[in-house]
Amino acid sequence: MKIWAFDVDETLEISNGPVTLQSLMDLRVQGDVVGICGNWACLTTRVIGWQHLVSFINCVPEYWTNGVRSDKSDFLKLLKQYVPADEHILVGNILGEKNSLGFICGSNDKESAEKAGWKFVKEDDFAASRKPKVYSQSQLGPVIEHPFSGQIGVNSITGEKAVVMVPEL
Repeated sequence: MKIWAFDVDETLEISNGPVTLQSLMDLRVQGDVVGICGNWACLTTRVIGWQHLVSFINCVPEYWTNGVRSDKSDFLKLLKQYVPADEHILVGNILGEKNSLGFICGSNDKESAEKAGWKFVKEDDFAASRKPKVYSQSQLGPVIEHPFSGQIGVNSITGEKAVVMVPEL
């Protein structure tokens, strides 16, 4: 099992990024753990049914210890310490670089991953490696009927709805 943590801004499709919500669900269906290590409020306010998509969000308030501010790496270190897995992977940005959609990335996720001992995958590399998957009903098992007919979110760039199948886990 792998643990995947995703940055949000300039990473996920709901906030100017190339990574689709469907690709997160694909990881869950294959048995991995998926969560958010970034602007979690963007996910919880824009994605209906977000709680079916991710297993964790980094909603720990920033804190200061001995004059040092906490950052993403602190959250990632805690996850690695208390959630064992074959691999821990952060998908996110390199500060100041443009993503494939032309947006300048505002967080240094690569550095946070390195500080926490996590593997880092750039958002564009992750998105490019994902092929849309079609699942049969037998692969998914029971599917929860979503009150919004499976329309889970809105792509912040195109305005199109992002559709995610929500398997009963």
